[in-house]
Amino acid sequence: DTCLALEPGAYLANRFDHRVIRLNGYNDVFEAFEFTDAAGRAVRHEPKELADEFDLVDADDFRVLHQCRPGDLGALLADDPAAVLVGICKSSGGATDANALRDMLVPAHLTKEEWNRWWGKARTAAKRHAQLSLSSDRPIRVSYHPGGRTLEEELAQPAADAVMPLDKLSVLQQYARELKTRKGALDPAFAGEIVEALAGQARDYVRRRPTDALASALALDVASAMGMPAPAEPYPSAASILG
Repeated sequence: DTCLALEPGAYLANRFDHRVIRLNGYNDVFEAFEFTDAAGRAVRHEPKELADEFDLVDADDFRVLHQCRPGDLGALLADDPAAVLVGICKSSGGATDANALRDMLVPAHLTKEEWNRWWGKARTAAKRHAQLSLSSDRPIRVSYHPGGRTLEEELAQPAADAVMPLDKLSVLQQYARELKTRKGALDPAFAGEIVEALAGQARDYVRRRPTDALASALALDVASAMGMPAPAEPYPSAASILG
């Protein structure tokens, strides 16, 4: 799985100390693979040793960028923070958090003063990236999704965080906009869960919190106009709540 997949120019990272080596080729005389390490030294590994200790990694893995391509890393930090996040997640088992990110980048690649500004740009870039997601945890957790995420997966956290009727409506409106942009098909289960929550609020709030009940009922009218599924059970209409 490791040795037969190798081509000259491939990068490998040690599973234990994370040092990166770049493949030059296979030496038939020594029956070993020959590499160049991050310091430019020639190193040699026999196939079994290589497979036991190393993993094939992508050229944009953070370990590769950090050790072998620092110039490229500097450019990515300035111009493409999402690519840096992808590389760090790849080097960290698919996910990392804000504290670990800061420890990797400060002070090796960013100053303390630069960190906050860069992290703000990186969060914005991650929200727009189809293969990255941000959690609402503290510290914020960044996850990488190799196959990308569905629209429903992208909006799952905003939907979970939406408590009040207008917040739920905002998620449905974003869902409708993105469906139109991506020419996707509506998922009745995803939209239906939000719609049912709004109907429940309209019913539950009508006596105790009539303003919120009205907001829920009006949100359901808007949702219906957008083509969202109707609630399974009856709920008070906006007109009846106003009455």
